[in-house]
Amino acid sequence: MNFKPIKSLIFSLLLLGNGAGYAADYQADVNPDTEYVAEAYFAALMAGDRQTLLSLLAEDELIRSENQLRDPAYSQFLTNRYSSARLEIAGSGVLGEFHTVDIIIWLNEVESINERLILRATESPEGTAYRIVSREELNI
Repeated sequence: MNFKPIKSLIFSLLLLGNGAGYAADYQADVNPDTEYVAEAYFAALMAGDRQTLLSLLAEDELIRSENQLRDPAYSQFLTNRYSSARLEIAGSGVLGEFHTVDIIIWLNEVESINERLILRATESPEGTAYRIVSREELNI
């Protein structure tokens, strides 16, 4: 599989801008299915549900995360870290064949993780599903 187009897109996204201002530029193309994936991703983090996380990932992100997510001890780490966290969706949109969702995971009142989830639609017998193909840290 050739990952250069994905890496080029990610680089372009980063050049265009980081944060909520960028999200506002393309927010009109909000797709509830991709926001659902972001919510499922967060719920899986909170529950330490490694299987669900594996099912939500594809391509580069699956390759990058698979070994860690196959480790049973990682479930406890996830539960400890995210059990009392809350999710905020800062924006979402479409850039070509990629969909993006900018999220803020509040670990407590002052500490947060800001990420852009980059998703691509995949076809299956059940229909179209979106998978996270990359995650990028944001400076929101």
